[in-house]
Amino acid sequence: MNTKSNIKELGIANNDVSEINSEEFAKALIKLERLDLSGTNFGDLEQPSLFFKHMIESNKIKVLDLGFNSFGNNNNRSLDPKLFARALNKIENLRMTGVDISAEQAREFFKRMCVQTLIKELHFEDCKYDMSLVNPNFMASGLNKLTKLKMANSSINGPQCLELS
Repeated sequence: MNTKSNIKELGIANNDVSEINSEEFAKALIKLERLDLSGTNFGDLEQPSLFFKHMIESNKIKVLDLGFNSFGNNNNRSLDPKLFARALNKIENLRMTGVDISAEQAREFFKRMCVQTLIKELHFEDCKYDMSLVNPNFMASGLNKLTKLKMANSSINGPQCLELS
């Protein structure tokens, strides 16, 4: 997208973006308000962290769908958990259905959410990570700030569920 583009919403779900220049792609995406990257192999970009770094610096994205992508360990590189957490907690409506993340990324995401988040609506369904490694207090504190939550098939354990009530 060029600098004069009026596009505010982009849906490129199920397209392979893994060979796009990471820097240029990141700069273009953060100018949008709604972005659907579900099923795009986004986590396989040469430097997926560039998108998340740009999101922290200047982000207009309000709705983001990262469904069915892997961020935990792709081609022996993993997205920094704190960077992942800071960037995603700047989104108002976050969809992460079927996302594969590391236990550390999940832990940092919920920890950040309980301290500072803009997330109002979270779809965190069928995510692949070890939920038992996430502190129930951090998780509950963050999730209780939301106005809408969907966590189907998310393997919440007893203590985590109790903290939500």
